[in-house]
Amino acid sequence: MSTGGPYDGQHSVAARLAKEAKDDGMLTKAEMDQILERSKSCQDVVIPLEAKTWTKQQFELFVLSNGTIRPKGCSIPGMEDMVNNTMTAEQVETALETAAEWLREADAILIGSGAGMGVDSGLSTFRGRKAGVWDGLEVLGLAYEEICEPKWFETDPELAWAFWNFCHETYQATEPHRGYEIARSWADRAPLGAFSFTSNIDSHWQASGWSPQRIIEVHGAVKQLQCSKGCTPDVWEGPRSLDLTENPTTHRVEGDLPRCPRCGAVARPCVQMFGGDKLFSKKRRATQVSRYDAWLTRLEARHDAKSLRMVCVELGCGLTVPTVRKELESVLRRFPGARIIRVNPENPGLAKELEHVGVSLPLSAGAALANLEPRVNDRPEVLTSTFLLWDDRGNGVEVTAPTQTECSRILCYAERLHEFHVEYENTPPEFEAQSLVKGSLHKKLGLPDKVPDSFFCGLKSTGLEEEIQFGDESAAEKAPGSLQRPSSGIDAQRGNSLCRERIVLVTESNNWDPSNQNFVFTPAWAYPDGTVRQHLSLRLGQGKSG
Repeated sequence: MSTGGPYDGQHSVAARLAKEAKDDGMLTKAEMDQILERSKSCQDVVIPLEAKTWTKQQFELFVLSNGTIRPKGCSIPGMEDMVNNTMTAEQVETALETAAEWLREADAILIGSGAGMGVDSGLSTFRGRKAGVWDGLEVLGLAYEEICEPKWFETDPELAWAFWNFCHETYQATEPHRGYEIARSWADRAPLGAFSFTSNIDSHWQASGWSPQRIIEVHGAVKQLQCSKGCTPDVWEGPRSLDLTENPTTHRVEGDLPRCPRCGAVARPCVQMFGGDKLFSKKRRATQVSRYDAWLTRLEARHDAKSLRMVCVELGCGLTVPTVRKELESVLRRFPGARIIRVNPENPGLAKELEHVGVSLPLSAGAALANLEPRVNDRPEVLTSTFLLWDDRGNGVEVTAPTQTECSRILCYAERLHEFHVEYENTPPEFEAQSLVKGSLHKKLGLPDKVPDSFFCGLKSTGLEEEIQFGDESAAEKAPGSLQRPSSGIDAQRGNSLCRERIVLVTESNNWDPSNQNFVFTPAWAYPDGTVRQHLSLRLGQGKSG
């Protein structure tokens, strides 16, 4: 594209862009708008970014067919290749229950978010039904994709900063809606952690309390600035207010533009823009990507990777720029046990091959999260256990989990809460369960196994005295669930003090060698009122019992 001097009026802007489009053999915004105007009944069709490179006939056929007739290589999938494009109220209810169950049992959670996530905070998507615009776009005859090109910082920096200052001020003044907090509560509960992968540039995940170490802003962030000339890859955080004022007539800003502290050139947001943004600084994003990739790589290296319950929650991600959708779908292919929850009121459809590993929720992000919250928190009443993992030197850590919890998931909880990683050799670990009270009971267990109920014996508090309570001599042969609920008269306060809901996990030394190290799990379980504890030991070895 050719560039020239500053644009000094709305007509010259539109005229110049039209000429550039013609010179490059592309459709102009005016031509596309004319076709859409003639096809008002088809205006909900999603227009891909590459549409401006189509011929006029191709664009007309695409619009008039509601996206059914697509040029070769079109990035928008056909609705005939998708499921859940339309859903009944009953289907949505079923999807909510399924999604809640997945989130309750998730080992790890990946939250993917697009512009639709900000709608419930009052932000616009710049596309779709909640498009919303900066006033200058309509006046100047610019499309969102056109104002988001880096060339304006060279040809008309006051115009460029009029738009980006609008975004900067709007994002700073807008409070993230409660859905961010709900999503973070699920992430905090996931034993193997969580990550936020977002294409949004509003920094609302961090503003809502999400750890910056667990965020990847794949398209950058408006409040982060960089040199528009690319003199340095350095990125710095801009002030809360840039002290710029927009002229309502010219739609240019007045005031001192942000400057690069190194070379003095006009600064720009560190946002990956349209139009081949070769000067976008990838330095900050590279650090985020490194952390994200390391997290996924650690999960893939686990012996239980194939059964890990990774849940991908996709919130308000559109089809026009499918960066987040593609990333979450790629994670599904990396983890066979992964599931996806797609939340989108306009395009909830799933590819047919994802039908059995995903659900669709045709709701706004805020509504979906609010509907899921009570369902996720409404856990069925189950017996819980306090698992202690300790070594032969007396070091130990503790974790509370449902009694019928697999050994692999106990390890997950411990890793999450104590921020260490279990490294495995080529062979998966084995456990040896042993009752601490009835030492004759032994059983070898693998990662997917659960401790048999017959191994537990209870410590019952009856006020001033405590007594050991367990089954008869044939306890080892008893069926699961044979342990009896304690009688009345339990000292609830004392019982609760015996069963604290926390996790612990320790290694024998700072330099743990899993090939010659044995660990012992000592789980204890209690009824929901905390009045009964059960004890047994689980010894962890590398490919053999301890």
